[in-house]
Amino acid sequence: RIMNYHSIDYPTAVTQNLYCDILKDQTPKTCRESWRLLQVAPTTATNQKESLKPKIIENKGSELYAYDAIVLEAAKLGWIETSKLTREQARQDLMKHHTKILQKGFTDLPLMCPSRAELEMLLQKSLKLEQIHVAPAL
Repeated sequence: RIMNYHSIDYPTAVTQNLYCDILKDQTPKTCRESWRLLQVAPTTATNQKESLKPKIIENKGSELYAYDAIVLEAAKLGWIETSKLTREQARQDLMKHHTKILQKGFTDLPLMCPSRAELEMLLQKSLKLEQIHVAPAL
């Protein structure tokens, strides 16, 4: 099945469309988790779009991943006592400190762009996967 994400009414529904409609039975846990990250409970297939309509929903997945990466690096460097704090607690504490105390948002986190060599490697892998998975279907 091919997903036309241009036909989807709400950009946040792309993830749900992929995991919940296209891949369906193969990714039930991922489907539920994608809805959880959006902080919207999936309802029936007929009103999933409607449940997205009244709200402007921000996908928290990228945000959680970014804070999680910081926590993991801090733990690796020994800055967090992992025996006293779970990964989730550390992430929540970091997010709270960053947003409430420093009054910063996710977009204030510094970004590191991949090098040209890393981008080229990703492109080649992507092209190879496309040939393996898409080309035979054409």
